[in-house]
Amino acid sequence: MLNLFVVLTALEALALMPTAFLFMGKTKAAADRLFQILDHDETRKTTAAPIKSPHPITFNSVSFRYDETADVLDEVSLEFDEGTWTTILGPSGSGKSSLLNLILGFWETNAGSVTLGGIDTKTSSPEEILKHCAYLSQRPHIFSGTVKDNLLLAKPDASETEMWAALKKVDLKVHFQQRKEELDTWLGEFGLGLSGGQQRRLALAQIFLKNSPILLLDEPTENLDIATEKAIYQAIFDFAKGKTLILVTHRAIDLQVMDQLVLIDEGRVLDQGPPKELLKRHAFLKIQDAS
Repeated sequence: MLNLFVVLTALEALALMPTAFLFMGKTKAAADRLFQILDHDETRKTTAAPIKSPHPITFNSVSFRYDETADVLDEVSLEFDEGTWTTILGPSGSGKSSLLNLILGFWETNAGSVTLGGIDTKTSSPEEILKHCAYLSQRPHIFSGTVKDNLLLAKPDASETEMWAALKKVDLKVHFQQRKEELDTWLGEFGLGLSGGQQRRLALAQIFLKNSPILLLDEPTENLDIATEKAIYQAIFDFAKGKTLILVTHRAIDLQVMDQLVLIDEGRVLDQGPPKELLKRHAFLKIQDAS
């Protein structure tokens, strides 16, 4: 009998190994990035000037590469005025996500500068920048814990009423209300137990809770069906009124509500300006709506 319990205990431990191998790459990438941040010049945290409103974002002849390979971004110059909405449109691998990472100070330029509120992001800290920005990455991380735990990461003093309101905006309220544990529903590591689309919507609920003046959204409706995508975009546009919105996508969705469109490919800005003007200049552009 004792041998049986030993075998069962061993099997329970081994059962977690496939999941561990599945996420090993993600875990290593996250760890590498964390160590890079920790090893970064600590003087940024102690000497950085505070970022104050207004919050224009400017790219001044920015070039960037991750290593010794070719530039990911090549002499990019862009301006995002406070309170304006911009779509950055381009194919996968064109450098769109790198633009957001540079705004957030996660990476530093190899040439040129990125400023937020007139402050060079090289001289600021990610912590200071994130006081003003809310960021939805292509692969949002859901931590092992309850729904409430994950939402409180965005706003530690959020009430349950605020949490339910945020979940309603992303069409997850009913889903969790139907669970016996509701906000105390346990989520596995990397959001196990939720679909890819549900993970993105939960991450977007965090964005709504944080309520920052600058919204940086990278493919916010990836893995969503058409009906849900339309509802989520409407929620984003309602929430973004009066805020700066930079929306990264590879699809020309709802351009008619945007103030600016930036076309990017192979790390270079092909064109920028009001969507209507770019639609006249580029025959390949067709506005898609989320319907």
